[in-house]
Amino acid sequence: MDRYEYWLASLNGRGLGSAGRRRLRQAFGSARAVYEARAEAIRSVPGLKEAVKDALIESRRDADRLARDFAQLEKKEIRMLTEADADYPRRLTCVKDRPDILFVRGRLPADDVLSVAVVGSRRATAYGRKATEYFSKELSARGAQIISGMAYGIDSCAHETALQQGADTFAVMGCGIDICYPAEKIDLYEKIRQNGGILSEFPPGAPPLSFQFPMRNRIIAGLADLVIVAEAREKSGSLITAGCALEQGKDVYIVPGRIDDPGSRGSNMLWFDGAIPALSIDTILEGNVCKKMLNTDKEKKGVFKENLKKDEKFGLAKRSDIVYSCLDLQMKGLDEIAAETKLRPEEVLQALIVMQLEGRIEEPVRGYYMKKI
Repeated sequence: MDRYEYWLASLNGRGLGSAGRRRLRQAFGSARAVYEARAEAIRSVPGLKEAVKDALIESRRDADRLARDFAQLEKKEIRMLTEADADYPRRLTCVKDRPDILFVRGRLPADDVLSVAVVGSRRATAYGRKATEYFSKELSARGAQIISGMAYGIDSCAHETALQQGADTFAVMGCGIDICYPAEKIDLYEKIRQNGGILSEFPPGAPPLSFQFPMRNRIIAGLADLVIVAEAREKSGSLITAGCALEQGKDVYIVPGRIDDPGSRGSNMLWFDGAIPALSIDTILEGNVCKKMLNTDKEKKGVFKENLKKDEKFGLAKRSDIVYSCLDLQMKGLDEIAAETKLRPEEVLQALIVMQLEGRIEEPVRGYYMKKI
């Protein structure tokens, strides 16, 4: 059998995760040695539950079935990647609890291209979507690849915006890679597969069980150079992604939300854990990671779009003054403000966020703004 099938045999042991499989390989020397070990030898390995050992022993008995399983992967254009492979994602090698096996459809994120995870609530508000579109669009235009989890709300919005920009985007699934979850996102799934890649540590056919989604979030954080939390409730899974990124020593940015908005309570709280408020795209571009990975010399790399000249000319402070002068003591909506100021909605939105934090304006009704009395 090919060496991948030895790894596949250990994957079929129920309840045996990456850490347990590493322990076995360390005990016996290789995946092949684990496959060929006697049952008594496997039962003598400390630190593993007896039920897990029994499941592993049982899973190795049918070599023909393992060969058929591996052949099915190739038939479905699913690539099996192990941490022993030279092209295992370099970013993940630094993650302590990294997956030892990955399944891939499409491509892997490039190791030498800025990788940004954009995550947030499944129940995204209009505010959260606009912020996601703004940051995903600006970063994609500069050559960044977008990582997310293809869930409803913020995740899907980030993927879709990257695709609209012609940028690479990658989804990390909380189920088998051959299962589209949510099922209604099948068109998005196919577009991501063709314009980036789908990744999962769970074997093909694995159903979308609830405990698997927090597990996949460490991979999203691991594949990213920085993380943006666009909008998150107090118990959002996005907070797990942010926590993993902070533990990995990566920059985490949050889009500030209203203090009385439950949809932003979780992301706002990340501020106390060391997250950085993303007040504009400039906040992120001025970070060390972007300075290192995005070359601002257009003649050299060509990663900046011509339309950035407008941003360079105006600057956040001037846009804030323009928006503020448009407001009065009567509420105005975002589209109305954009029409009056001749600014793009995302430019108006970032200016409004800054002025809210400064206490210059208020938002009595969601999406409507006025000068503070």
